Amino acid sequence: MDEFERLRIENEALKSEIEDYKRMVKELSAPIIPSIVPNTILVPLNGTLNGERFLQIQQKVAEKIHQEDTSAVLIDFTGIDELDFDSSGEYQLLSNRMNDLVNVLKMMGAETIFVGFSPKLAQYLIQLNPTAFKETQVFSSFKAGLQYLLQKKNLKLTLQGE
Repeated sequence: MDEFERLRIENEALKSEIEDYKRMVKELSAPIIPSIVPNTILVPLNGTLNGERFLQIQQKVAEKIHQEDTSAVLIDFTGIDELDFDSSGEYQLLSNRMNDLVNVLKMMGAETIFVGFSPKLAQYLIQLNPTAFKETQVFSSFKAGLQYLLQKKNLKLTLQGE
């Protein structure tokens, strides 16, 4: 085998490896966790957020809702440490995608609950579309969102030994 052929094969192997890593990152970008609250899933987000990533999250969550009996989805933005946006148009895109997610899940019979917005993200989203989240449950923390779900389902969390 000549040098050119060896490099071509090596290049193809590296491309394949990169594609494998991309698939892995997509799978890990929005873990879906069954909640202690019945018929509820948790979606903790972390890292960098952009419109494309949120679309992937929407698709993944909608598929999970379709597969399981889910009445509520709690999406936690606490771990978002960076917003990958260059312009207000990208914030508008995120706002639109978030509203799309709320509407898609509502049509599938599930409530969307957002928690953990940073002050910067909350301000941008409301400035761009002040009425967008009026009917959406939003809480400052995961704990507050979980308490809302427990109260709504008339459940009480007790620790063993109490």
